[in-house]
Amino acid sequence: MQAKHKLLILFLVFCGLLSCRTLSSAGSGHSARNNDDLLRYYYKKPAFNAPSLSIYFSEEKRLNEFFDDRKDSAAFAPFLDSLRLQYPIEWEYVDHLVRYIQENIVYEKYNPGDDIKYPWETFAEGSGVCSDQSILLGKLLIYSGYKIVLFTFPEAEHIAVGLRVPEKYGSYNTEFVYIETTNIRPLGDIPYDSFEDAALDDPKIITIEKNGENSFTSVGKLMKNYQSLKRNYGDDFLYLDQKSRFLSMRIDRLQSVVDSLKNNLDEMQISYEKMHQELTANHSRINEMGCNGVVDNQELYEKCAQFVKQYNLQVEEVNHISKEMERESGITNLLVMELNKLVNEYNSHIEKLNSR
Repeated sequence: MQAKHKLLILFLVFCGLLSCRTLSSAGSGHSARNNDDLLRYYYKKPAFNAPSLSIYFSEEKRLNEFFDDRKDSAAFAPFLDSLRLQYPIEWEYVDHLVRYIQENIVYEKYNPGDDIKYPWETFAEGSGVCSDQSILLGKLLIYSGYKIVLFTFPEAEHIAVGLRVPEKYGSYNTEFVYIETTNIRPLGDIPYDSFEDAALDDPKIITIEKNGENSFTSVGKLMKNYQSLKRNYGDDFLYLDQKSRFLSMRIDRLQSVVDSLKNNLDEMQISYEKMHQELTANHSRINEMGCNGVVDNQELYEKCAQFVKQYNLQVEEVNHISKEMERESGITNLLVMELNKLVNEYNSHIEKLNSR
């Protein structure tokens, strides 16, 4: 699913007015990728290649070898420990682990005869076909203590991860929820829209022997979070990467502040126009009463003095509102410029994502 552009907005706000929190988990993986000795070790291992992915999927024992090998466990530990420290709540940890693979491991189209990579190769190189991405995520989930399977679709030449969850959240009438790794999708969202009819209806399930034991028990809280994000930011928000989400949330919050300022300006404009009309009427009355120039009549002088005093107070109030409107307009215009910068940054980022 391609991310959509936002329309250019005509109003704007400073992030300093808001409580902005970065949602990114991407930074925790890059420093952990530097292990040349381990990478050379995997490059020297016998290659696993076949004319098609469907043939790969029939080699259940061979696929298990990627999970049997634990040479990479110590190398992955800093990445997983960092992620766990950053997201100690279980559903947030799993969500960000999945999204890290979806966002940071670039999907490559499979060419017949390509080797399936070992998880560390995929992690270190930052790219791979669907099997590479799924095996990597599956192994990281196992190292995190979870039980997984692989959902394979020989006809579609596609593979995905199944993560053990309470039964009502499972996919395909199993206790495992479907996880797509080739693009950003919520847990359980099967990409029927990307394949021919029925291509993903009946998976062949690959059992992993050297597995974790735990179930992702807080999946319900993640599903509630999905619903909350959809209500607040729309359905497309769940398919955005971390940077797009962050920019989108800032834009929405800033737009809300600008809308509030606009409403305040509109109310001030109405008050200003009403008071200005009253001021004009009172000025005419002063002329009609003969209060201009020298007033010799004592009684008229006292009436004029009282009326002019009230008139001058009105002038001060109108001038005060005018200055406030000028100040509010200046702030709003500054916010408009900043918001437009954010919108342009968002749209540029989306263009880069869609061009991959």
